[in-house]
Amino acid sequence: MKVRNIFLLVIILALPMLLAACGGDKTGNAEKFMKALADNDIDEAKKYVCDKEKDSADDAATAFESVKLSDISCKEDGDNVKCDYKISIEGVEGETATSITFKMDGDKVCGSAE
Repeated sequence: MKVRNIFLLVIILALPMLLAACGGDKTGNAEKFMKALADNDIDEAKKYVCDKEKDSADDAATAFESVKLSDISCKEDGDNVKCDYKISIEGVEGETATSITFKMDGDKVCGSAE
């Protein structure tokens, strides 16, 4: 009986971690989206975008060719996710700290919040 209880306890404690690892979470996916943009990897970025925004992700490829993003960190902001980052533009001296708030569709980025 004790072995069964210990087994059930392990399953109960491990299940949330397993689900988080498999399904992804909205904050982690928003951060992965931003990092993919920083690497100019649009195919990777599309993995974290809702279906209706996938076409506009292609447009971002040219916009990020001369832009460098760094120090990306994201956190939940109600139903949205706010990402802080630094941006520098090729040919312009210095970098600027800024942020963007993404509307989320489940765990997918689905536009920016106004």
